[in-house]
Amino acid sequence: MFRKLSHIVVAFIAGGLVWHFFMMSLQVLANRDGTVGGEILFLPLMALIFYLGWAVKDEINELRQIEKNQGGGIDVR
Repeated sequence: MFRKLSHIVVAFIAGGLVWHFFMMSLQVLANRDGTVGGEILFLPLMALIFYLGWAVKDEINELRQIEKNQGGGIDVR
């Protein structure tokens, strides 16, 4: 129970931090009077992080399915 709750809390905090970083990067971008700096790279980075998480989730689910089909005793969680 505690482990599941801690995952939910960490995911909530991570989501809040991502939103905060996103808003900060938009504020810096809006207040610039010249060319765009490194903060513009935050948005593609977030897209890559979400894609990486999705890909890892799919790989883990595939490994769990293979392990389940083989009937082994090792749990990959």
